[in-house]
Amino acid sequence: MTQPHDESRDVRTDLLVTVASLYYELNQNQQEIADRLEISRSSVSRLIKEARDLGIVEIRIHRPIHRDYLLEQALLEHFKLQDAYVLRTSNDQHEGELLAAVGRLGAIYLQRAIENMPPRTCIGIAWGTGVHAAVSALPEDRSRQIDVMQ
Repeated sequence: MTQPHDESRDVRTDLLVTVASLYYELNQNQQEIADRLEISRSSVSRLIKEARDLGIVEIRIHRPIHRDYLLEQALLEHFKLQDAYVLRTSNDQHEGELLAAVGRLGAIYLQRAIENMPPRTCIGIAWGTGVHAAVSALPEDRSRQIDVMQ
């Protein structure tokens, strides 16, 4: 047995889809949407939230490297660190996958550190399979004049 057609619900859903599309797909800000639809900016904000709450909009963050941001934050606070990078792993990953992931995360850290160094800087690193994986994962960039010592 079908339910009676609710035209007002269709209109509301269409409005939610329109606002979400303008905001997320066309990158219009809330004021631009409000002006276009002749509604208030606060109404646009509420419509965006409603679209998310109803599942019209789903936001996913695809992380090529799975980090444990909560543990990183706890380490930063507890040990008063400047940086902490924690790799989240699973039991079904084999050693090669883990080493590659450690290398990619290490390379991200090294890249950020190198970007903040003045030219003609010398850095010292230890050696091991993890460090080798990180250095191997770094993109080649000859524009930075950084000397690396082992």
